[in-house]
Amino acid sequence: TDFTNIELPLLEKVKGSLVFGSYWDKVADKMVGAGNPSLESISLPELKEVTGDFSVYNNPLVTVFSAPELVFAGEFWVENNALLESFDAGKLENVKGDLGIWDNASIAEIELSSLAGVDGFLWVRRNTLLEKLSMDSLLSVGIDFKITSHDTLNTIEFSELGKIGKDFYVRKNSKLPTSMVEALKD
Repeated sequence: TDFTNIELPLLEKVKGSLVFGSYWDKVADKMVGAGNPSLESISLPELKEVTGDFSVYNNPLVTVFSAPELVFAGEFWVENNALLESFDAGKLENVKGDLGIWDNASIAEIELSSLAGVDGFLWVRRNTLLEKLSMDSLLSVGIDFKITSHDTLNTIEFSELGKIGKDFYVRKNSKLPTSMVEALKD
């Protein structure tokens, strides 16, 4: 049976990983991810913590997912969801590992207004229609900070960012004003 909507109204904590999608497999020398071919929406209204990976990826029909109470994730991945227009993880404060948001062709705005720290790397790349990226409360990134390959990105907001553990890349964002990137380096 294919699911079109997943709603877990009482789920508050996962001691491990919560994955909506598939891992990439090598088939005939090609990387293939099957995902959930019929899934359109994910609702996790009471979820507060995922100690492992929180992942939404390779879901060709998902347009929205919501985890509005999520505060902590071991890792946070939103990847390769062609129709994803928005997601709500607005209370997410800390990611113990890596945060990656990439290859989501339909998302125009990403706002993680409560996010204070990413202990691993933060990488946002190739979100085709992305215009605005806002993480105003972000104080530190433990390893790399990378915002790359967005043709329509014109606004980034990281006003509290004070520490990056290793590399800083903001590149291949043709509509992003240079002044916004320069302000991040100060």
